[in-house]
Amino acid sequence: MVMEKRQEELNNLLLNTSFRNWALNINKRDIEKWENYLYDDVELTQLAKEAKKIIIQIELTDNHRQSEDESSFKLLEEKLRNKGRKLIVDNDTLPKQTRIGFNYLIKIAAVISFIIVFSGLLYYNSNNNSGVPTQQLLTEIINKQTQNGQQLTITLPDGSKVKLNSNSSISYPKDFFKNRNVELEGEAFFTVVRDESNPFIVKTREFETEVLGTSFNVMAYNNIKGKVSVSTGKVKVRPYGNQEDVDTYKIINREEALIIDDNNLESAEFIMDEILWKDGILVFTNESIHSISTKIQRWFNVKVTIKDERLIAGDFSGKYANESLEEILYGMGYALNFSFEMEGNEIIINGKK
Repeated sequence: MVMEKRQEELNNLLLNTSFRNWALNINKRDIEKWENYLYDDVELTQLAKEAKKIIIQIELTDNHRQSEDESSFKLLEEKLRNKGRKLIVDNDTLPKQTRIGFNYLIKIAAVISFIIVFSGLLYYNSNNNSGVPTQQLLTEIINKQTQNGQQLTITLPDGSKVKLNSNSSISYPKDFFKNRNVELEGEAFFTVVRDESNPFIVKTREFETEVLGTSFNVMAYNNIKGKVSVSTGKVKVRPYGNQEDVDTYKIINREEALIIDDNNLESAEFIMDEILWKDGILVFTNESIHSISTKIQRWFNVKVTIKDERLIAGDFSGKYANESLEEILYGMGYALNFSFEMEGNEIIINGKK
């Protein structure tokens, strides 16, 4: 029974692409994430080292590629299930970076006999060295995401709440009480339960935000400057570009904001309107037609095409609660000198001559 449990833990690691990236040292975010998981966890660290050896062996034995079709995957899954081992490969609930490619699963199938023999030796050595078998199970990662036109309210295991904006995703460990780390892509508003012994950390592609108990907004969409806005309490923001200097950070307090631009931290004005999205209010603040079209695409799940942009006048500000897209475009078009066409899921904006 103990050996089967250990084999189950080993399989979970081998089938996790994020862990594989750590083992092969090929993704900065995954490396940092797994270093955090392994910190001060001796048993999990030992298991990770063992799984790393297997992954490297898999890479070295990849000289004879097999067919990469779905039937091969099903055969592997059935083989593992028949041996009483748990297989966690739910692509619908895992973030993009942890989804499993068929070719990697085929590699595992090709060396499955090696894994069984190797892990049996590891189990024997582990018991001889410590006298206590590994009991720590690999923490499952939970992922939540929204598409364009969607928003989602999530209650985390510690009672903290997250309002996830459209086209965004978060992931967090199922064992959240021991590790209050959340990974965010996109935008979210957090209301965090205070726990001084266990800080709450939001990690994005370029920076992390640490809090004890507060409410704040994090915007971290791709190709847009990151921004943290604090409604209550205070937070600490640190850019990843300064790994060599871990003391590089800024603390921002209630009704303050910070922009993260190319690993630089810049104080910014706190604008309450910018976080009204969480209350279902669409806000534009001195925004160009490109910024407007990006928000409209996320908010209404449509495609926006702009024609004769040079004829469209300046920037625009406005607030909309419960208005239809057509109503918004009529009013905006009058102010910015454009007309529009709606063709199914596509909006064509035409600058007027």
